[in-house]
Amino acid sequence: MSPTIPSWRPCAAHSCNRIEPVPSWRVAAILASWLSAFCVMVLGGVALALPTRIGICVAVMLGGVCAIHSAFLLGNRHPVRALRWDETNLYVVLGRSNTEVRVTLAPGSFDWGRFGMLLRLRTCDGVRVIFIDVGRQEEASLRALARRLKWPPRQADTIQAQELTCVTRH
Repeated sequence: MSPTIPSWRPCAAHSCNRIEPVPSWRVAAILASWLSAFCVMVLGGVALALPTRIGICVAVMLGGVCAIHSAFLLGNRHPVRALRWDETNLYVVLGRSNTEVRVTLAPGSFDWGRFGMLLRLRTCDGVRVIFIDVGRQEEASLRALARRLKWPPRQADTIQAQELTCVTRH
């Protein structure tokens, strides 16, 4: 038997299928800096009237700040407190009431490398966007989530999709 690695903790089944997102201040600061640089560029380098340039900057800042606040700092009205998954479904735990809602992964989700994962999760009442910061999460849970998100479709789903395609062609 090989010796264990001191910093490695074994993965328990129930702890590795759940992630509790933590607000990501570092990515929020990077994005806020980018928004500020964009506004400086618009104010100083665009040949439009000053009120138009100011309007563009205000619109971009309001939208950007709202997006950063909800997705990266997890500060909206019913924030996502946890993301849980099993073999077939994804669930989010919303707000202080710990309401668990089934979600599906919406298009536009992506792995942002060493920063984290941006997930667009479709619920029955809309799409929620959350950011999972790699530097602030348990590594085993992140690996399990990455494996879960990259699973190939099950054989039964593939056969049903092919049958549906054949039916729509005729």
